[in-house]
Amino acid sequence: MRIGHRHDLGVPRTPARAEGVTAADLAPYAKGVAALLPDVIDAFAEQVDAGSYLAQGSNLRSAAAIMSHVLDASHDIALRGMAAGYADDSYAHVAELLRHGDGA
Repeated sequence: MRIGHRHDLGVPRTPARAEGVTAADLAPYAKGVAALLPDVIDAFAEQVDAGSYLAQGSNLRSAAAIMSHVLDASHDIALRGMAAGYADDSYAHVAELLRHGDGA
């Protein structure tokens, strides 16, 4: 599951952008990723209720690595956005950093 869809929505330096693909075009795909969350929540609830925590696809070690990357990248881009003068704007404004090559 790709959590860091902010890169996709910014459509940075990609052939998609050159082909006229917009953030609105990609939004349904991001929503599709988010639609997976209810199933994950249900699976976690079942594990908690059963007291059985067998990893099914991803273990805590891999989840921690993903979380660390996502949190670090999100925090970094937020700090860059604030430094660029976007502190009072929506987080979506960081798409401009990505679009213009000022972010990764």
